Amino acid sequence: MGVEKNNWGWRVGKKLGSASDLGLGNVSDITFSNINMSTRYYDQSWWGTAEPIYMTTCPRHSKSKKGSISNLLFVNITSTSENGVFLSGSKDGLLSDLRFISLYKQ
Repeated sequence: MGVEKNNWGWRVGKKLGSASDLGLGNVSDITFSNINMSTRYYDQSWWGTAEPIYMTTCPRHSKSKKGSISNLLFVNITSTSENGVFLSGSKDGLLSDLRFISLYKQ
């Protein structure tokens, strides 16, 4: 089962906690703007290492659906976190046209 996400906007004026989302299928044409978020490192057994923005097309297991991430815009994003942005593509799943404007890490 795959998930297609496109032509979507997310604008938030309040503080958010950051957590990973399942990444299946293709993601495109999305704008994230005016977001204030926080995240922290928990434990090695917990997924992630406190990245406020994490994007990958790398397969999580051998039967993962291949997908792509394209045309994403991040504007005016503030994060309180222990790490920065993580981006990772794969041979069969490309990252393209990612734009970052006014990102702040505290």
